[in-house]
Amino acid sequence: MTVEEFAAIYSPGGVHQIISEPAQQFAESWTTVVLANYMMDEGTNKFNIGQGLLEKAKAEKPSKRKTMIELGNYLMDEGENKFNLGKKMLKSVEEQNTSKPMVTLQ
Repeated sequence: MTVEEFAAIYSPGGVHQIISEPAQQFAESWTTVVLANYMMDEGTNKFNIGQGLLEKAKAEKPSKRKTMIELGNYLMDEGENKFNLGKKMLKSVEEQNTSKPMVTLQ
């Protein structure tokens, strides 16, 4: 059953009463928080892998060492960027939530 079918049967006000604006804002914020946490975790993982490559590069031959260092630096930069983007997303959700109430239970 779709939301529209459910609304037609159970909600005389239609879909907009089932999916109210505060509920939709909450869902969007929750989704953003989940995505931001995922990005921060993934960023941390990439950073750590890059750091590990830099450590391993010390024991390698010079020809292989250069490639490992470049890849390690790239992964660390990419990981840091992804982590910072996730952090910004969390901050924006926090600012939205402090400026107005999200959901009020009745």
